[in-house]
This record gives sequence, structure tokens and C-alpha cells, in this order.
Amino acid sequence: MSRPTTTRRIAEFLLKPFGENLGFFLILWLLASSADVYYWSIHGNPVFGCYMGIHGFIQVYAVVLLCGFLKGKALRIAKIILIILGIISMVADACVHRIMWFSFTRDMVAIILGSNMSEASEFLPLYLNGKVIGFVAAVLSALAILLLLEKKISALDRRWIKILMSVGLILSVAAVTVRKSNNWEGVFLNKIYLFLSYKSPIELENYRQDVSVVTDGEQPANIVVIIGESLSRRHCSLYGYDKETTPLLDGMFSDSEIIRYSDVEAAFTNTVEAFVRMFTEYDNHQEAEARWYDYIFLEDALSAAGYKTTWISNQSSVGITDNVVAKIAGLSDDVRWVGPKGMGIGKSNHDEDVIPYVQSYLGEKGEDRRMLVVHLMGSHAGFSTRYPSSFSRFRADDYPEAAPSQRQLLSEYDNSVLYSDWIVSGIMHEFDDEEAVVLFFPDHSLDIFNTDPDYIGHARTNNPASVAYGKEIPFIAYPTRKFIEKFPQKAKELKDASERHYSLEDLPYTIMDLAGIISVEGRQTKEKSLLQ
Repeated sequence: MSRPTTTRRIAEFLLKPFGENLGFFLILWLLASSADVYYWSIHGNPVFGCYMGIHGFIQVYAVVLLCGFLKGKALRIAKIILIILGIISMVADACVHRIMWFSFTRDMVAIILGSNMSEASEFLPLYLNGKVIGFVAAVLSALAILLLLEKKISALDRRWIKILMSVGLILSVAAVTVRKSNNWEGVFLNKIYLFLSYKSPIELENYRQDVSVVTDGEQPANIVVIIGESLSRRHCSLYGYDKETTPLLDGMFSDSEIIRYSDVEAAFTNTVEAFVRMFTEYDNHQEAEARWYDYIFLEDALSAAGYKTTWISNQSSVGITDNVVAKIAGLSDDVRWVGPKGMGIGKSNHDEDVIPYVQSYLGEKGEDRRMLVVHLMGSHAGFSTRYPSSFSRFRADDYPEAAPSQRQLLSEYDNSVLYSDWIVSGIMHEFDDEEAVVLFFPDHSLDIFNTDPDYIGHARTNNPASVAYGKEIPFIAYPTRKFIEKFPQKAKELKDASERHYSLEDLPYTIMDLAGIISVEGRQTKEKSLLQ
């Protein structure tokens, strides 16, 4: 018998994934592509789902081809590792699709690594419902069957199978080449690369700047910023919601104590991206490659204007590897963490725990001019953990117009809003006798069954309507009596802006304006202020 030619040996090697390794190829392809194909199909875009499946087909072919160089124990170990990574990849895809209605991207890495275990333990149950668990169980069942049949499948070393799969590979490569695909980020092993190549952004202290500012001399003693979480103005009776979720703020508005702004939108639809815009001069109009921490920090501008900043937070101070919001908080002169310490799996503290810290802050003597940031848990998922039982006013039965599957979540969300109303109004009243202006707003809103009867959560970035709902936030100002008496023009400007459209990507300029800053590094800044 003649020896195989070099060309034939190369061809046999290239066809191994469709021959003696066919079973292993099908196993990895199932894990790499099933979530994208299934979820994009139910999202109404099956063509794109199949297109993502093509990406998985190509990458899995390359991986299995490389495994052809391995033998014996090395091959068995490689298979076990790749199957484990495939299961992790599939579950990650299913979760991201469920939460964001989108494929896994580089941005997800920063969000995951910036999360803390305490919040995640409360957040995930909202999304990991029966449908997600059912999908994962179905894929794992199919995986078990393929594992049992792997040897029999690989024994089907049929020429027609190799031809069919080879044609599929050629067409797949042609499709992604013609379209110049840039959809590789979240495909199977690319996820692992994204995590391994992730660089912890930042030690922000290295990016601080000595800023020169010019002030107009109109500088109130206290600027207070209360930041909630995930609050939609559509669920605030202050904005016309049919359930009385904000009775205390409603009363303050009726008494003309607070100013209600009707058309303010969040800087972004998730916490990290919102915060980097609210506390630096970085905004949504910067170049894609711009690094937000290269821009001037709000704390540095205020420091140049003579303000000391204190940050009181009911959030956790750490993340899995990073916590960008905590890093921003750390730029303050004084940071006080009320929330869980360390990774702290379990329920977060209720927001009322911040009030003694606020009272302690008020009792301290020292700097004449101060800014206080109070960061609450607000209506962060899971909603039922955000309030004590005494605030369980709304029940599922109060929502007969909603689908049965929505009612309990709606009641829990509205109870969290009711509790936030008590917290926020209480903090505001702590400053009644101070020369202060208090601003309240959440970092972003949520899509609360607005665009899909089965979806409640962060806005889905590939759906413009969902993004719009995710930016609809309340914004309230409380200028105290002493503030109004000393700064009547600023008080008037605050009131006159109540109907103005405004994005919180320009929040730093509003706070600078309130602090009397009229220019930074020679640049005029007042024109981006809400007051102008």
C-alpha cells in the first residue's frame, strides 16, 4: 500500500473536526452558539442569531483542529477544560441575553468585575427566572446526550458528512469575511480573553489635576447631592403616577419647598457609565477612544473653589476586582461607607442607616464650604430587600391591570419608591436650618415592563425605546430658606429651569455653577449648567 501524500495528510488533518473529532466539535459548538441562536431568535432577529452561530462554528473548528495535535491524557485534559469553559460561556451568554437582551461584549467585563457579591446576590434572582434556568437545563441535557454518544458520532466517519461540514465552513468564513465582521468579542473563548486582557482601570489618584478656577463669590455653605438607584419618574406620584409612592415629596412640592424638574434624563443607563459622566467632564460626545479618567474630576474643581467633599455611601466599597464608583467616591476628602464591608454576600443595609451619618456630618465644625454626596441603594434590584416590612404598602392585588406575572414585582418596586420618598425627604429636612441646596436624582431609571411584558431591568441598549425609558428619571432641588435669602438669583435660576430639557452628563457644570465657579482652566462652564 502506498503511503499517503503530504497533501492528503494535510487534508485528513484539516477534516479531523468533522471526522474522528466530530462528537467533540458538536459539543463545543452547542455550548458556544446555542444561547446566541436561541435568544436572538426569540428577540425577533433569528438571522443575526444564525450569523452569531456561524462565528461559533468557525472558532470551534479552529479549537478542535488544534486539539488534533494532542494525544492521550493531554487531549482528555484539554477536552475537559474546554467543555467547562464552554458551559461557563453558555451560561454567561444566557444571563447577558436575559439581562441586557444583547450578546456578550467587552463592556460586560467591566460591569461584572465592578460588581460586588452583596448586590449580585440580590440582583440576579430578578433575572434568573424559570425561562433562563429552563434554557440552561435544556442545553446541559443536550450536552449530556452528546457526551454519551460522542464516540458513536465520531465513528460516523462518512465522506458526505465531511463534505457537508466543509462546505458549511467555507460558506461561514466567506460570510464573515464579506461582511468584515466585528462580532467576535463574546464568542466562546473570546470571553476568556476579554477577562484575561482586562486592565484594572485605574488608580484615580494618579490622574488628579491641579485645576485653576474662577469664582463669582456666590458660594453657599452646603451643596448636597443625594443619588438614588434605578428610580423611574413614571413610578413617582410626584410626576403623576396613579399610586401614591412619593407622598412626602408631594407635600413638599405642594408647599413650594422643592422644585420638580420635568425633563431631566440620566447620563447613561447603567451605574458605572452614569457616574463617570456625572463626576468628570467626560460626556457622551467624546471620541470613542477617549478615557474618562483623563478629564477633570468634579472633586478637583470644587477643591480649587474652596470646597471639601464628603461621600456617604450605602453601597459596598469593593467589587469582584474593581469598583469604579467606589474609586470615584475615594477622591473625596472624607468617605464613609455604610454598606456591606468586603464582598459581604447577603442583604444590603436599608438606606435609613445613612441618616445618623448625615446627622454626624452636620454636627461637625470646620470648613465653611462643603459638598456632601449621599449614595443610596434606592430601588436597586432586588426590590423586596430595599425596604423594611413596615413599608409594604402596595400588594400584588393593587395591580389588576397588569399581567399576573408582573404584579408582585410592580408592588415591590413601588414599595421601594415609597421608602426612598421617606429617606430622601428626611435627609432634605436635616438641612432645613442650614444654608444649603439639596439635589436628588437617581443614577438611571429602568425599563419596567415598558417594552416587553416579560422584561424588567436595565435598559436594553439595542432598543431605542428601552434606552429612553432607562433615562427617565426624577430630578428635584431643595433650596433651603437660608439659601434663598442669601442667593436669591441662584434660587430664581433653579426655579426657572424646572421645564428645561437637561442631561446629567452635564451635571458637573450645574454643581460648579452652584459652587460659584464660572470658568475652569480658562474655559467658561456656566453655559452647560441647568441654571442657565
